[in-house]
Amino acid sequence: MDSKDKLKELAEQLKALEADDRFVDDRNLWLRNEDTVDKLYPGLNTLAHEVLIKQGKPNGFSMAVLEKLGFKIGPGETDSFGWLSGIIYTSKGKYVYG
Repeated sequence: MDSKDKLKELAEQLKALEADDRFVDDRNLWLRNEDTVDKLYPGLNTLAHEVLIKQGKPNGFSMAVLEKLGFKIGPGETDSFGWLSGIIYTSKGKYVYG
């Protein structure tokens, strides 16, 4: 799967997560703390990592595409070198990747 296909797949999984009635709309939830998210969407973390990180840095192009679709993306933990993890903000909560 090339990077364009991976970006499309990530967007589709995020849209599916937002439409999933098994999760309440709570932007303050930490979704990675919920085992069910990773069980229901097993490739989500891998896709986010592959699509949103390029050569060890945030991939601005992919982030811009997802932000146009309504998914804000920002840093999680950081250090003096930059991001250690990222967060995808969805209507169902915050999804940590990286």
